[in-house]
Amino acid sequence: ESNMEEMRSELEGQAATINQSESEMAEMRCDIETRAVAMEQSEAEMEDMRSKLGTQRTALNRSESNMEEMRSKLETQAAELKQSEAEMEAMKSSLKSSDKTNSKVENMRCNMETQAVALEQSESNMEEM
Repeated sequence: ESNMEEMRSELEGQAATINQSESEMAEMRCDIETRAVAMEQSEAEMEDMRSKLGTQRTALNRSESNMEEMRSKLETQAAELKQSEAEMEAMKSSLKSSDKTNSKVENMRCNMETQAVALEQSESNMEEM
């Protein structure tokens, strides 16, 4: 009976050890599952961030492309403006030249009128003689 009591005590000790081990394993399993869920959450957040970064990169590339297009248009407009300014300068020069020509023509007309008056005066003087 003493052996049986000893065996019972030994079996109860082993059962307690098994129960303790099972409890520890259950805690470890719970801890591992919690970490797995946290890792999946982190992976999902990282994938979300990766997606957002991709979207931002696309928007940035589009903005850069738009800015480059605007820069090109502005450069074209600047070149057209310089061309217009050059044409206006040429027109001003032409007008000045035209004004000089008009002034010369006016002087010639005045001289011719003066000569005509002088000629008439001369003719009149000759007639009187």
